[in-house]
Amino acid sequence: MTERSNGTKKGILLILLLLFSICSSGCNTRELEERSFPLAIGIDKAGKGCMVDFYFPSLKEVADENAKPSETESFRVAADSYYEAWKTYEADSDSSLDYNHLKVLVFGMDFFEDERCLKEFLEFSINQENFARNTLIFVASDRAGEILALNEKLDMPVGTFLERVMTNSEVYKEKKLITLGDLYNAYYNKSEVLLIPVLSDNGGIPAITEYYLRKDFKTVGTMDQATGAIGMLLNNAWKEFSVTLEHGEMIRIDHPVCEFEITKEDNLPLVTVKLKGEARILNRNFRDEKERIDLEKAVNKEMTQLLLDTLNGVQEDSKTDLTGSYEKLGGYNRSLYRSYVDKKEIYDACVDYSVESMITLVDTK
Repeated sequence: MTERSNGTKKGILLILLLLFSICSSGCNTRELEERSFPLAIGIDKAGKGCMVDFYFPSLKEVADENAKPSETESFRVAADSYYEAWKTYEADSDSSLDYNHLKVLVFGMDFFEDERCLKEFLEFSINQENFARNTLIFVASDRAGEILALNEKLDMPVGTFLERVMTNSEVYKEKKLITLGDLYNAYYNKSEVLLIPVLSDNGGIPAITEYYLRKDFKTVGTMDQATGAIGMLLNNAWKEFSVTLEHGEMIRIDHPVCEFEITKEDNLPLVTVKLKGEARILNRNFRDEKERIDLEKAVNKEMTQLLLDTLNGVQEDSKTDLTGSYEKLGGYNRSLYRSYVDKKEIYDACVDYSVESMITLVDTK
């Protein structure tokens, strides 16, 4: 009697769970139609407010991740703040914004360099917690809206394109990509060096042409691609790094790693950088072991000078320590850290550098 009663109860419970599941599926489908899922958002300065561009995938792509990318829809709105732009979109479209599929956030140069505009946006996004911290961020060389408008010339949504450029790349380490979370941290800590990719129109395709340098959450400005690439190398952000030697040999360094040591010399901080990795010649083979050794010496000499010139040049131009060693100081040298507590600007201006390239050149055969 008891077993039959228990079996009946289990049967009823299974039926109820099944009905709940069916109901939930139906509700989710209806909810999907009442929400909009931006893949990319661009924010530009417009007067005292902002211009926001939203780019959305088709509803089919949202429901089925395996669906082929199709044309996207876009919506542009001018408002006094991002919050008002958001609410204007929802009022005009009769659907709510859902940021769960957001891949990239592109800031226009004017907006990004305006301390008030950027601060208001960050305060809003931090408090609302709508954006995922791992959302990739870029700066447009001019207007973010113009970069996202290149969507029309791509064979996939611009948000998906930019995400794949970074995350499917053979050269970028995914964990080192600059995200909204990194910008939040820089905003809170006021003591970090950020190198943010700058996008330009390269024949109808968004391409990284520069890097934007922010130090202690202050605007420093753009740096050329070569200097930015060295900055990324110092941040261990590359899976591979290529350089052309004086006599035309093209060298690829696989999995380069920079190791740091922070000491004191002549009563000033000294950062020693050691670059390690395996390198290969891409455009020819060496004839014998002697040539391999000679080329290895040339690679290390070139990389040592390249890193040293870049570090000294950036420090001289912007009083910025591109190694970000002040943030590492507490873990490397406590006595030196105590000497420079709350004196980061002085530290960044006086820190000296020593570079040792220890690349091993291997045979490509």
